[in-house]
Amino acid sequence: MMFLGPKAASPPKNTFGLVETKVVEFRRSSFDVQHRLTKDGALAVEGFETRVWVGRAEGEPETIKAKPVPREVVERLSGG
Repeated sequence: MMFLGPKAASPPKNTFGLVETKVVEFRRSSFDVQHRLTKDGALAVEGFETRVWVGRAEGEPETIKAKPVPREVVERLSGG
């Protein structure tokens, strides 16, 4: 997954106050990420994404395949 956005030489006039991103659910090979942007203390934008943990398929280096999310990653993204 990739995020593309503009680079501003100066801050835009409509800026958000707080940007909060957290993992809200883990599954075997994927997890859901929630994004919340507030302005003046009120929720302005909310978004979600599902990320899938992948690796090269054994014996097929040009193919990717879903893999279990490593325990260490779950612990770090859970705040543990």
